[in-house]
Amino acid sequence: MATLLSPRRFTPSLRHLTPSRSKIRARDLSFPFCVTTRSLTQLASSSMSQSTTDLEPNPQNEEKKAGNSDEVLVQYVVLRRDLIDTWPMGSVVTQGCHASVSAIWSHKEDPHTLQYCSPENIDSMHKVTLEVKGETQILNLSEKLKAG
Repeated sequence: MATLLSPRRFTPSLRHLTPSRSKIRARDLSFPFCVTTRSLTQLASSSMSQSTTDLEPNPQNEEKKAGNSDEVLVQYVVLRRDLIDTWPMGSVVTQGCHASVSAIWSHKEDPHTLQYCSPENIDSMHKVTLEVKGETQILNLSEKLKAG
């Protein structure tokens, strides 16, 4: 279910997500669902409990970004809440890791993936983890992302 997307295609779909209440720190996880660009200051929160409203486009920030060619690539991870509540945490993390490797490998020639995995960026890969309630919501999100 992992996929890499070009910048700006993912952002409108974020308002369909709900914030996670888990105490896992997003920076400690490395399983992307998709890639998009955001300025680093908008992603300062390192908790899964980050509100999805923090990721909504802000016209003032977009204007500031327009002059900044050094945008930070971010991997978004979307987890199912029902699995976080019912599966062992190790299993959820393992599935996320599988998704990360699959997404990167499947799009290894994409310019965004090459930039994200480049030697100069390898120690500063940024990730944000969000959640949906269950299978229905993640399938709906997947369809919306595929539709663009």
